[in-house]
Amino acid sequence: MPNSTHLRVKKILGQVRNIPAEEITDEQVLTDEIGLDSLSLLEVVVRLEAEFRTVIPDSELFRARLRTVGDLTDLTARHIERERMESAG
Repeated sequence: MPNSTHLRVKKILGQVRNIPAEEITDEQVLTDEIGLDSLSLLEVVVRLEAEFRTVIPDSELFRARLRTVGDLTDLTARHIERERMESAG
């Protein structure tokens, strides 16, 4: 079962690309199947940062070589966890 992070990432992708979030799967390719270009990817990342109150540095975003929705979700989850750990101690 998808967790909250997965659902929220798919919701934002759906909003940016005007696709029902329920139709988005982790395996879909961000460029070919979702239709993201570099500008729309940045829009998604800005929305994710606001939604999760985290920062995903541009350098890490491009180094991550995101290919699929699952890749984007994993990157987001790592940053959420990093923020949580830093604020906890």
